Amino acid sequence: MSAGRAKNKKKKKGPYRYTHSLIAAISQIRDKMSLDFRSCEGMLPKGRGPAYTTIFRRVGAQDASIRESLSDVSCGDVAISLVPDGTGITPATRSEYVRVVHRLRRGFLRLTIMINKETLEIVAFRLTDDSVGESSVFEALLHDALENMGVDPDRRRAEVKAQRGRPDKTYPGITLMADGGYDAREIFSACKRLGIATSIRVRRDANARADGVDRARSEAVLDQLGGGPGATPAKLAAMGGAEREANRRRWKERVRYGTRWLVEIVISAFKRTYGDAAAARKMGNIRQEIRLKICTYNRMLRIGREAAMRA
Repeated sequence: MSAGRAKNKKKKKGPYRYTHSLIAAISQIRDKMSLDFRSCEGMLPKGRGPAYTTIFRRVGAQDASIRESLSDVSCGDVAISLVPDGTGITPATRSEYVRVVHRLRRGFLRLTIMINKETLEIVAFRLTDDSVGESSVFEALLHDALENMGVDPDRRRAEVKAQRGRPDKTYPGITLMADGGYDAREIFSACKRLGIATSIRVRRDANARADGVDRARSEAVLDQLGGGPGATPAKLAAMGGAEREANRRRWKERVRYGTRWLVEIVISAFKRTYGDAAAARKMGNIRQEIRLKICTYNRMLRIGREAAMRA
């Protein structure tokens, strides 16, 4: 049974008059050309296409699964490299009049994404207002990314705990690379519980004290600023700023920290494709809009990669 017939079978009211592929095509054109719903109605044959209210409802009800848009949804059995970062999204410009008249601060929306460094696909996102930092949504973002990549976070956490101290790990390797905005003990601890190797730039004046919690961040500080194996908190405390920076440069070369900038390339490409403003006004609709754009972006990457392989 086709997808359209399956949805009509469970529908309580009348069947859908327009196919899901037509609505998806209209949605993609709307996102690329920044059209409103009345303009979408106007570009279709008069009297033969859906009305703008129908387009609005159907676009908002689309199934937008990031997992299905990835090139390989069953990649839980291979190594994964993840990179998070955030950017600003401008709210709908149609609300500018209200902000000016009532003297409200315009603000912006914060879009935090996580990419697969190997394929440059966006594997998860979180959308918040500008009062929420990137590190605050990290654990939820990481949980979504692992699920979309075919990894069950709860099962992996249990596997990591059961195999702690064993040299022969059976779970796939996962690495995470991030800038200094993610330098927080909670983030290092969350990654350690999931068996994720971190390459997060720490502060230059960071210390290696554990302060009563696990030593995940302390170990990262010693590895990055202390010079690697053999470094101790006392040895790090005696180091000057120049020696710490020299150790950090060697660490960056060793972990190839420069490849973190791939996430900046993805953000730039995404904004060049769809712009930096949201057309919707309600937060739920904005999330759906961003989700649809990400799914289309990932599919375009997959099509381009497959075409390059055939050439």
